Amino acid sequence: MSNNNRYSNTVTTSQGSIISLNITSEQDAINVIDAFRTSCANQFSVDREEMKQLRLATRGHLYVLLAAYCGISFKLLEPENHQFLVAVLGQHGLAPARAGSNPYRPLADMLFGEWVNEEFTDAKGKVKKRKKPDTATAVRTVNGKKQFFVPNRSAEKYAKVARRADALNWNADEIAEKLSSVKGGMEAVLKADTAASKATDEDEIEADELVEMVYASTPHSTVELSDVGLSPSDAERKLVGLWAEIKDGEVLIRGVLPTSETALEAFVRKYAKANATKLFRQKIKAMGQAVKWDTDQTPGASASV
Repeated sequence: MSNNNRYSNTVTTSQGSIISLNITSEQDAINVIDAFRTSCANQFSVDREEMKQLRLATRGHLYVLLAAYCGISFKLLEPENHQFLVAVLGQHGLAPARAGSNPYRPLADMLFGEWVNEEFTDAKGKVKKRKKPDTATAVRTVNGKKQFFVPNRSAEKYAKVARRADALNWNADEIAEKLSSVKGGMEAVLKADTAASKATDEDEIEADELVEMVYASTPHSTVELSDVGLSPSDAERKLVGLWAEIKDGEVLIRGVLPTSETALEAFVRKYAKANATKLFRQKIKAMGQAVKWDTDQTPGASASV
């Protein structure tokens, strides 16, 4: 953040409601997030109706909502609010952005995402349970009912708007007007951010690809949850750290390390980057084997055994 005075103590949503940004506790931060999400849900409902009636006000509503999002993000990213930011992101299975990546991305995931109930009623009125969405980042239970937090991936571009607004030192209360008046609107802002951050973003994309290669590689071994002292509820976790003893040429798994998933994700990312050459070679080799198998299976060819 380059200017401590670019936000006020309130932001105004597209429906005119005012959200206080007087954040002095974790609960204050939670209240801000809940108020913004409620405003989002209400506005999106209005926008859907306006789109049916072919009105053109929805873009203006979006810009006001983005201004509120930027104002909240500017505030939460201030150093004095770091502990609150870490806490509320953690409740949603998220973490502050890594150094060098867009700091507004986790905030877009959190503010524009939603908690989805496991139970739902289908068109026939039957109550059913949905599987945990692949994109869910957290699970919680409210009044005995399980919910999944699902970031809104279509909101990723809003983080680029916030980053560009930050770079241009736009005040939160003028962002809606700036987006409306700039030639090309939000699309022009997105292109400018992409051009300014191209090298950094490309590095992040490559790192993401390397991490996917790590997870796609063949595991050394597979064990059941109970085999390493985990319970069925741990199936919701993505990563876990184990510690083991080597004895008489065997690996004896002794227990689970009290390491957070955020720390483990950081380790996997560091490992992936350090082993980039090896991972790319493995991918190329696997692709070559796939092509060879496909060629061998064409009509007239003899399958290898």
